[in-house]
Amino acid sequence: MGHPSFAVKRLNSVDRGAFRKEASFFKRFVGENEQQHLISLLLTFSHGDHYHLVFHWADSNLLDYLKIRYPSKDSPERNETFAKWVCKQWLGLVEGLEAIHLCKSDQTRPSQDTEPQFKDKNYGRHGDIKPKNILWFASNPTATSKDNFGYFVISDFGVTSFHRKETKSRLKNENLPLSHSYRAPECDISQELSPKCDLWSLGCVLLEFFHWYLLGWQGVHDFETSRMNDGDGPPDMKLDDYFNAINVSRDGHRRKGTRFKKSAQNVRSPASEPL
Repeated sequence: MGHPSFAVKRLNSVDRGAFRKEASFFKRFVGENEQQHLISLLLTFSHGDHYHLVFHWADSNLLDYLKIRYPSKDSPERNETFAKWVCKQWLGLVEGLEAIHLCKSDQTRPSQDTEPQFKDKNYGRHGDIKPKNILWFASNPTATSKDNFGYFVISDFGVTSFHRKETKSRLKNENLPLSHSYRAPECDISQELSPKCDLWSLGCVLLEFFHWYLLGWQGVHDFETSRMNDGDGPPDMKLDDYFNAINVSRDGHRRKGTRFKKSAQNVRSPASEPL
């Protein structure tokens, strides 16, 4: 049995084109392309001037899972079964993101490619990977009772877009709701987004998850504080992102660059030994 409740997302825009754009994303991941670790759309409806998307109700997002549901480093117990589950979930999230980045046509649904929003656009980008956009469902119908810790899914495709191969890395990030903490360096340097930016963001989230796995939520909090203290801005402008801005000299020219924060490189275990 699934959860008796459902989640309804009301789109801020009343533009039908914006609604069709977001809803069309989910058409790509049915049939042969179905992905367990991508949120599934159940139905859509309009009420008044607004459009709505209906999903299964998630029990939590990743941020609340780490901070509120399981803040202790001792629960769930860090044993072999849980470790295998963690590895399986992160593999699933990576495969889900890969499916967005290279979305193959479902040969069982040939009409899909005749829709303008799909035509020759097989290269996607999520655009806003962060803990709040990774949902946790407490019950996994495909798991055994022994390892049924639930499962994670990537959600919120409001800024997701698909492109042709020649334009997949040339999307300006203007007016996109990027999460400052998990944004990639390209967002500051070239102000262009590509699928590689999603990988950076997911890697940052994974680093925080490692700290939680080893040290509980306190470890995540301390990691955030260390990144803020490692910033290059004034004391009242400390940020918990993962890189600092630098000036790079090359061939007699100076240009903007970035450097990975040292605090983000030194992930430590409970024994204070680098991993």
